[in-house]
Amino acid sequence: MRLKNLIISVCAVILLVIPLLLPAITNVALERDIAPSWLQTYGAYKELPAYYHFLRRNHKVDSEKWLRASIKLSVDIPEVSYEVSEYYRHLGRDNQALFWLKKSANKGVEKAILRLAKYYIAEKQVVKADRLLSSSMQHRDVLELSIETALMLGDELQFKERKNILANIDKRAPLLVTLSNFSIFEQLQPLNRQCVINIQPIATKLNDLILLQHRISELSAFPINDFICFEKPLYHPLKALACFHQNAERIQCNVNIWQSYPLTHVDYLLIMSPEGGANVDHGIIYIDRHDTIDVLVHELMHSFGFIDEYPLPLNHQRCSTAQTKPFAHNVVVLENEVLYGDRKKLRTKVLEQLPWRDHILPTTPILTAVENGWQVGTSEMQNNLVGLYHSRTCHGNRTGNKTAIKLQAFKPIQSKTKLEYFELKVPTLYWQILKQQPKRFLMPDHRVNAQRLH
Repeated sequence: MRLKNLIISVCAVILLVIPLLLPAITNVALERDIAPSWLQTYGAYKELPAYYHFLRRNHKVDSEKWLRASIKLSVDIPEVSYEVSEYYRHLGRDNQALFWLKKSANKGVEKAILRLAKYYIAEKQVVKADRLLSSSMQHRDVLELSIETALMLGDELQFKERKNILANIDKRAPLLVTLSNFSIFEQLQPLNRQCVINIQPIATKLNDLILLQHRISELSAFPINDFICFEKPLYHPLKALACFHQNAERIQCNVNIWQSYPLTHVDYLLIMSPEGGANVDHGIIYIDRHDTIDVLVHELMHSFGFIDEYPLPLNHQRCSTAQTKPFAHNVVVLENEVLYGDRKKLRTKVLEQLPWRDHILPTTPILTAVENGWQVGTSEMQNNLVGLYHSRTCHGNRTGNKTAIKLQAFKPIQSKTKLEYFELKVPTLYWQILKQQPKRFLMPDHRVNAQRLH
């Protein structure tokens, strides 16, 4: 009888203890990946965190069980929310990825904050990005990105405050070293170097300042670099540029803002816009961040007085009438009519209009006999000689324009150049012409244009 009672008592104790010990036993078994199926079932029934960790370890990331377990754990583990976001991002399910990214960022996960802030920046929601970053600046990477967003917003106070916080953490921080290469919210210090032209590079965000500096360094491979001095790249807020072009349209910004800016020591401004078509306007060279070094060289050549060899816009002034004197290094616009008279005298008269006449051999024909007169131009059969070859510069102005039909643009060589296609080379001849008279056809600088506008 006593034995029976003892057995009953032991069984009762076991029945009481097992429910207390089973979760702990299950947790240990799951954590060590040795849980039999019945313990796994128990873990699922009790929704033990160890069970969901077990599922994540033992199933592929792209599996349904991994996802279900991750969603369960994300309630208490913010980092898992970020992993779920990454899961959806790799699947291309952007809305769900963004939902989970926000959940993770709102719980203070640094990498989620950084990714979400960069997403906002890419979507041109810089204010949102800055607000998000400013709440978690205890993380160094977040602090550094917040310095950049303050710059994008033109917030001088926040930029300087955050920069000082970083300096207190690490005075030699790479970001601080990078920032020191540019003029940002500080008084300009002219370099006072003697060059044919002086240019002030300007960009609206740190990455573009760095990219613009890189583009300038690439110019060392081109002879045009010998004629230019570049000032220390200057930061200017995008909003303050007051640009009014759309996307890929020709870049157009308010040129009046520079009238009161202390830039009288430079001739031209080189502005890198986030987007838009490159051009030169009122002494300002515009490029966007996607433009290559070839585009920059092309636009800089305009400043020195090289004109496009592809068709100019309709009703362009250079294609409205024949020139009375040279206006560019590489193109002349002459009457497209048969000339009559003494060939030698006619040749002399035509040569007077050519900036490159010193490079034309006396034996190179620039007049071709037709009927009883002479047609201006060098035959394409002479394509290895400097002469007078058709340029497409004024072709776009001929349709319906009787005056333009009577005009023809010419260039010194027959082959196509960088003035027609960005990716092509600049002929050696063009560099020689520029070296002879680098200031002859300089475009009006930004100071002259500012006075005209004023």
